[in-house]
Amino acid sequence: MKRRIALGMASALFVTACASTSGLDVRSDPDTTFTPVPVAEAPAFADVAAASRAFGHDLLKSAEREDNLVLSPLSLTLALGMLGEGASNDAVAELRAALGAGGDEASAAMAAILTALQAYDADPSDFDPEAKPPDKPLLHVANQIVLDDEIGVVDNYLTRLKRYHDAGIAEADLGSDDGKKLLDAWVKHHSGGLIEESAIKPDPRLRAALQNATLFAARWRVPFDETRDMPFTPPGGKTIQVPMVADDRRVPWVRVEDWEAIALAYTEDFTAVVILPPLGSDPAELPTARLEAILTGLPGAKQSFVRMAMPTLNLATGLDLVPLLADNGVSALLDQGAQPLRGITAPADPSEDLALTQAVQQARLIVDEEGTIAAAVTEVGLGATSAPPQPEVEFIVDRPYAFLIQHAETGLTLFHAVVRNPAATD
Repeated sequence: MKRRIALGMASALFVTACASTSGLDVRSDPDTTFTPVPVAEAPAFADVAAASRAFGHDLLKSAEREDNLVLSPLSLTLALGMLGEGASNDAVAELRAALGAGGDEASAAMAAILTALQAYDADPSDFDPEAKPPDKPLLHVANQIVLDDEIGVVDNYLTRLKRYHDAGIAEADLGSDDGKKLLDAWVKHHSGGLIEESAIKPDPRLRAALQNATLFAARWRVPFDETRDMPFTPPGGKTIQVPMVADDRRVPWVRVEDWEAIALAYTEDFTAVVILPPLGSDPAELPTARLEAILTGLPGAKQSFVRMAMPTLNLATGLDLVPLLADNGVSALLDQGAQPLRGITAPADPSEDLALTQAVQQARLIVDEEGTIAAAVTEVGLGATSAPPQPEVEFIVDRPYAFLIQHAETGLTLFHAVVRNPAATD
């Protein structure tokens, strides 16, 4: 039976207070609705898309390089964008740098992202992770804030979450098993069942959880007919045999310095970008400027006749993002004394200020001949009759490599994986 490509991602950022938080008693859904924003009316959109790619790439570069990694820059950006609506003091500048914009410009860019991707939305209840990917790509994005029953929230914060982020609002005891069940159900539903549960650990100090979910499913424009075992050399130099899809086909191909890349099209508007580093180099070592050169060069690149082979994958990864965020310029959010989130709640007692205490990202990535299914959840608490022509290029993915999923129209990076050993499953 043919398998499909599946990508699952969950990340979580959590904010807690050291004691019960008092403040405004806002418990009802604010009387506002999401306002779509066309990309052309969001002046910071390009800056936010570029910052999302760069920030996600920087996190991958700073992570441990022993195992496979899958990160969703898009999901992380949307979660940080919701967090940015309530940022204060030094956290404002840090999030502006990470997001590529701040204030109303960042908010409009977040709304424009959701608006640009709405054309492919569908009800995740109708999604079957065991079925083949649909002919028309599916891209479902959802946001939510879950409030602990002891927190008082600034109402303008909830209003902005609805207007710019289309966020739902829920309430739960985040220190209890019942609260965990609510978070788990949301994650499983909006990830299409690809991610079974939330990464949140119940904690009596937990006051809010921001959640983003992204579910993507698409078929290759030209499916692969063949899967066969071929050699792959992971770090350490011992060659192993892994299943690979293999084909001769015309695809965009570029070389930037010694880095090669091809683009594989899905049925509509999305592409997979496969980047092969120089022999002996780790895919996370790719300089950001070179990544941008590859991503901007591929759409207009010549269609080369390529003999290619690429591993099938069944990966499960998890990242603790707290140290990665701190290492990449987002540290004020982790410091309660810096009062980084007074736009969410403004307690009279500074000891009750919120801070970011957990940041987790879970992911799955399964690749084969049919297409791609992707899910991301971010919680704050992607023949001829004559002789065949000789290939102009050989692109055999037989060593650690990078795998990205791009939205062609906006340049957004939905997922960015670093694959060091495709035989690993978790």
